[in-house]
Amino acid sequence: MNGLGNRILLSVLCLFLLCGARADEKEEAFGADIVFKNPQRRWMQQEDLIALLKELSYTKFSDTEFDKKFEVIPFREEVELSQEQRDKLKEGIKNMFAAYSEGGFETYMRFRTPQGPKWKMPIPVWKGAMLEWLDKQREEGKIEEVKKTGKLPTEQEIWSWQFDQITQGKGYQGYWTGVCLKPLSAEELREYGAPRSSELYGIRVFESERLLDLRSELTKSQETKYSTWYWNFDSSDNSYIEEPTVRQILVQEKKLIYADCFLIVSREGEYECRPVYIRYYWNPDCGIWVPSEMRLGLGEPFVENTKEIYEMF
Repeated sequence: MNGLGNRILLSVLCLFLLCGARADEKEEAFGADIVFKNPQRRWMQQEDLIALLKELSYTKFSDTEFDKKFEVIPFREEVELSQEQRDKLKEGIKNMFAAYSEGGFETYMRFRTPQGPKWKMPIPVWKGAMLEWLDKQREEGKIEEVKKTGKLPTEQEIWSWQFDQITQGKGYQGYWTGVCLKPLSAEELREYGAPRSSELYGIRVFESERLLDLRSELTKSQETKYSTWYWNFDSSDNSYIEEPTVRQILVQEKKLIYADCFLIVSREGEYECRPVYIRYYWNPDCGIWVPSEMRLGLGEPFVENTKEIYEMF
């Protein structure tokens, strides 16, 4: 009886293992399919995503008809804007393109600190930049001269110095090369693994009666094949703060007009194409769109071949 029992047990075990192996084979075969057909199940491999992004059509900023071609960018108004507001918003976005392609501190500041509000560097950011500057003077053997003269850089000078350090002296010249202007559908974006909150490609204008945090919107847990493109690679600490602030505008107006711009840009050399999400808000007192948050995709853990330089915000 024991021998018979052992044989039965062995047969059951073999059957179990055989079924398990077949299940594994089916899962393996199915797995290759669901990577592309069921985005909620698995992540897309980094190289596969980058290959898809590279296949998109990018309009070069150097294109002599860029302004004309830019007009095809999807523009969704959930609140009606004046023609002046539309024109100024497009101008602000083009200033962003210029900041990361033409190069130069002045060009960058035209995008980042548009005329109208008063701008300053937050004290923690200023202190951090100043400490980095002092370390650099020490490294270059100039610290004794600094002690002797007691001369420290002005806020404007430390801004410029920090910009030069981050861009490795290039000033972003040629860093971004173009932008995808194709009106990508929500289905196409899902195929690229975009988070659900960024399924509307292009520009979206809307109203809100509260302060909105783009970082939390883009980094909240969502089941996508690329896990929200790792949006938490960004410039999270603003280098500049404006007066009046967005909070003061909300208190005054009781509402805010936001403009979200979600685009995919091409970059030079070994830098891969990058999804960019930037949020502006309308300052009615100054009549200007102010960039308030910028989130960048395809950062860590998807380390690029060329390191160190990144988009300062």
